[in-house]
Order: sequence, then structure tokens, then C-alpha cells
Amino acid sequence: MILAGLMHDTDHPGYNNAFFVNTNAPLALRYNDTAVLENHHSALSFKLMLMHEECHIFENLSKDEFKKARKCIVDCILSTDMARHFADMGKMKARMQSDEFNPIEGDKKLTQEFIFHMADISNPTKPWPLCKKWTDLLFIEFFQQGDKERDLGIDISFLMDRTTTNVAKAQDGFINGLIMPAFVILQNLMPQISLNLKYMEENLEKWATKVVQYSVKTHSHMETVRSKKRKSSSVEGSLAKNEFETPKCSSLKESKKAIELQSDTVSSTVNP
Repeated sequence: MILAGLMHDTDHPGYNNAFFVNTNAPLALRYNDTAVLENHHSALSFKLMLMHEECHIFENLSKDEFKKARKCIVDCILSTDMARHFADMGKMKARMQSDEFNPIEGDKKLTQEFIFHMADISNPTKPWPLCKKWTDLLFIEFFQQGDKERDLGIDISFLMDRTTTNVAKAQDGFINGLIMPAFVILQNLMPQISLNLKYMEENLEKWATKVVQYSVKTHSHMETVRSKKRKSSSVEGSLAKNEFETPKCSSLKESKKAIELQSDTVSSTVNP
């Protein structure tokens, strides 16, 4: 799980799954629009490990041990796909209410993946200075994606339009709607995280006092303007740059036309 945490965002380009799906990017096509980035993070991590001898930390494991370790890591990384959030939360809640629930044996995989996903979205449960810092950094990526979507002429994703999104106000729905219910379930399994729920309540109160400060009309979001100069969080800085490129054919009609042209070219080549 620790290694999965290290690998779980390998080569993240700063855009979400929906962006690559909506732009018909090569990476989305490769993974059939399903857990696009999560699949990429896992696949590239193992590719780098197996390609470079000095990175192959599992070289002394037996074949069966490596298979087991790899499955554990891949499953954990795939569990961070937010598209699974409510379904996995429902499964965990239902199993915990069962008299047969056993997180050490029969329900170990479900429990392990749920805990891993909770760790991935745990920022609202951390002390205020950390919570605010990483929320601001997250919205740098969000607004960059919104800017890109605007440039491409496609619908701007939820919470990613810098002209309409109040970062502080958005936290109420995010925490109360997604994070709080999941951590309440986790607390039933791990009572010692009660401190995290306390931080979450305090952070909700803090964000409520910041709504005016983050007003769209007054907040300059200068940090997001400066961040555009950083390539480390951009597609241009990706280890797999070509996988993230947006195809020129953004509409279905244009894509179909391009495919037909390619077919004609192949046909004339095979049958001159």
C-alpha cells in the first residue's frame, strides 16, 4: 500500500479523466474511457520499474510473490478513481453492517482499497494550514483545465471555471457531500481517526469565513496565473506526452471523416 501510494499519481498531467475522454485523447482511447489516468499511473510505474534494472525493487520476489504484490498495488491505484466513490462507499457500508464482515480475511481487499481511497481524498481531514494549502494547489490545476476547455470550445468541467467558482464556497458541498459520509464509515472501522473528523469540522467552519475572500469578483487567483509557467504540472512535462495530446478532430463528425480518409488511403495503397 505504501508503494501504491508512491505510484498512484505517476506522470499526472494536471487534467482529469473527463478531459481526456471529452477530447478523444490517445490515452482515453487506449483505456476505453475507463479509469484513464489511474490505469496510466499504474501501467507506467511498472513499465519504468521493469525497464530499468536499478528500479526493479521486486526482482528478488518469486513469480507468485510478484504477481500478488503487483495485483495489490494495481487494485489500490485503481480504487482512487472518483467515479467509483459512491459505489465503493455503499459496498463498504453494507459489508460492515453484516455479521460476517471480516476486514482481515474475506473483506480484506475491499477494506484495503477503501482505506487507500480515503487516504487519497483525506486533505479536508488535515489541520487547516495543510488543508488550505493543498486546496489552493488543487484549484490551480482545476482552473488550468477550465482555461484549456474554454480554449478548445468544449463544456467547462464542474468547479473548473475561474470566472464562476468560489473556492471556499465549493468546499461545503465537497466535504459534506463526498468526504464526510465516507469518513464516518471509516471511523466505524478505525475509531482512532476521530481527530481527523474534528479537523474536518473545523475546516468547514474556516472555509465558511473565507467565502468573501474568495469571491470571484475580488479574488485575483494570481497563483493560477503564475503556475502556467510551471511545466512540472503540465502536459508538456509529461513522461508520456504523446498520450495526452488532444486530437485535432474534437467532434464525432470530424473524427468519422478523418477515419474515412485514412481508410481510403489504406485502400488505395493496398489496391492501387
